[in-house]
Amino acid sequence: MDRSLFLARLPGPTFVAVALGMLINLGMYESMIADALHPGTLFYLSGFLSLLAGLAIVNLHNRWHMDWRVIITVLGWLMTIGASCVSSCRRLQLP
Repeated sequence: MDRSLFLARLPGPTFVAVALGMLINLGMYESMIADALHPGTLFYLSGFLSLLAGLAIVNLHNRWHMDWRVIITVLGWLMTIGASCVSSCRRLQLP
């Protein structure tokens, strides 16, 4: 299997499952996020996991050809940069 297709198949079903869960159980997600926002645990954990996933994508799939595969590379770089900011910049976090 092509590495691009493999990496494209990972986030797609995950995003669909999370979106369906949020549509069905919106109240539960709102309370979970509200509880996790206060101590900053959610920001640190999401930053760490996004950094890990972004670095994995960038290391496995750093292709800059002008077709649909570049979307995977751009998302990997955005995840890496965004996660670095979230994990290291305290002022971006809510009080």
